[in-house]
Amino acid sequence: MRVETLAIGLALVAGAGLIALGARDITADFAPEQRYEQLRRRVQDQEAYEEPHDQSSRFEMEPLASAWIKVGGTTIDYPVAQASSDDPDFYLTHDLWGEETRTGCPYLDARCTPHDAHRIIYAHHIGTTQLQFSPIADAWRQDRFDQIGNATLVTRNGTETYAPLCARVVDKQFAPIQRFRMSQTKLQGMLREIAGEANSLSPDANTLIGRAEKAITLVTCASQQGGQRERTLLVFVSPDP
Repeated sequence: MRVETLAIGLALVAGAGLIALGARDITADFAPEQRYEQLRRRVQDQEAYEEPHDQSSRFEMEPLASAWIKVGGTTIDYPVAQASSDDPDFYLTHDLWGEETRTGCPYLDARCTPHDAHRIIYAHHIGTTQLQFSPIADAWRQDRFDQIGNATLVTRNGTETYAPLCARVVDKQFAPIQRFRMSQTKLQGMLREIAGEANSLSPDANTLIGRAEKAITLVTCASQQGGQRERTLLVFVSPDP
């Protein structure tokens, strides 16, 4: 497993990282997960009465959500907070509602918005659970990557579907992924660079990159041990319509 290390570049924040919680810690911090589950059920109930393209009600139910991410083949189905430049690490230790919790919540990098060409979403790898981004911590393994389905990103502008392109383990200082606003040509160049050294890769990678209009990278810790530098990047791309 190859790990990239860069001396220069903004660190992929610790929210890309790990919380290695024990059973007691998980129980103590489980309340936010119960609220997320209640919100999921409300959204599912409402979707039965809505047109598929109309997702406005989920943001009426939870206006603090900047987006919603769901990944096929995993348990990932979460509202996403938007980090701010004033306190970019806030959601490492707070839930969507601003309550302090060791498990934090999924959130967009403060340097991007839900509408940029490339978005990074961070969430914790919580021990051996399936909470938050724990299910993709080992997506760098080809056999695990092959089990991952499409990602759905819901924003206030609508619903977008993304295909899994590749996964890779990098050092937390890895700079090439930390680009957000760019032309389609530059985005595709970035994707080729990332996929060129990927640990796991879609067999349709060249086609996916050649049609990519947008991309999402999910970031979490690659290790089961806290305090490590390695991060798993799981990259999804949306085809040019």
